[in-house]
Order: sequence, then C-alpha cells, then structure tokens
Amino acid sequence: MAERRVLQDENPDGLYLTDLRWLTPSEIASYTFLPIEAPGLVPFGKSARADLFAWRPTPASDTSCHPAPVVFCPRDCDTAHYYAPDFTAALYRLLLEEFSGTWLTESFSEPEALRRLRWYPLLLSSWLPQAWVGELKRISSGPLREYPGGVTGFFPRAECHLIIEQALAFPLLNTEFQHYLPL
Repeated sequence: MAERRVLQDENPDGLYLTDLRWLTPSEIASYTFLPIEAPGLVPFGKSARADLFAWRPTPASDTSCHPAPVVFCPRDCDTAHYYAPDFTAALYRLLLEEFSGTWLTESFSEPEALRRLRWYPLLLSSWLPQAWVGELKRISSGPLREYPGGVTGFFPRAECHLIIEQALAFPLLNTEFQHYLPL
C-alpha cells in the first residue's frame, strides 16, 4: 500500500475518506500519546476531531482474536471500542461507513466524489477478500441519496451496521475498554 501511495491523502487516486487522515510511517513511529492514554496502541489514522484509529496488539497468550485488532478511540470519551479484527477488515468497515454517510460531496463536486467512491473497491481489490470487493462494488453502483439527518450515501446506516455485524463478527467487535486512565 505504501509503494502504491494508497494511503496518502494528496494522491488523487488514493483512499481519501471524509473524516480520516492517514498517518505516515514516520508519524506512527514518533506519535506522542497523552499521559492519560492507555499504553500499547499503535495509531495509523486520526479524525479531524483527533479521534484515533489504532492497532491494539493482543498478548501472545490470548488466542481469542487476531493478534492486532483495530480500535477506535474517541478523543472526548473515556472508553474506546474494538472496531475490526484486523486492518483489512477495518478498511472494509471504513468504506461501508463512508458509503452509508459521506461528506466527500462537500470536498469535491458530486461527479468527482462518485468517481472516487466507485474507484475505492478496485483500488483495494488486492488487499480485500473478493466477496467484500463485490459487495462494495454492488453498493456503490447505485446513486447517492440523501438520508435522514442530511447524510448522503449509497445506502442507509442501519443496513451498514448489519453488514458490519455479519461480515466482521469477532468476539470483541464493538466491545469497549478504558482508553483514558483515571487521574
């Protein structure tokens, strides 16, 4: 992915999402955690509000899930939650959520936003299971619609949640943990 510049925001054919800025390898290596943040996370992305997407490596003795599940850590909340069993699944979930509520039409013209959104399944086809690529192609083949709350997407958020629950089922999915340590 690094070689093909897939996760570089300035790449017009890269994976640019509404509210996620990918960290570069040097930013990941030099990331400074707040003193109150729980240790052991490896960040790879941040939202505009400084919410963190990170790997949370599991101890070698824990065989109940993938060795590096992805977590989502909201900046303004003491708890974080398990987002996906691994990075590949996180990419799939990020795209499903983008497809069910995108703001790319605010950053680009609607034709350019549609081009980007429909390109993403092809862009990630080397890394995602083909069944997921097919599902993303199917979803993004329809028109963008406005849903309640002024959200624009290919399909409703409730349907997105159902797909996530089925496709990404693992024991820790959406389980919360303490992200900020008590003072």
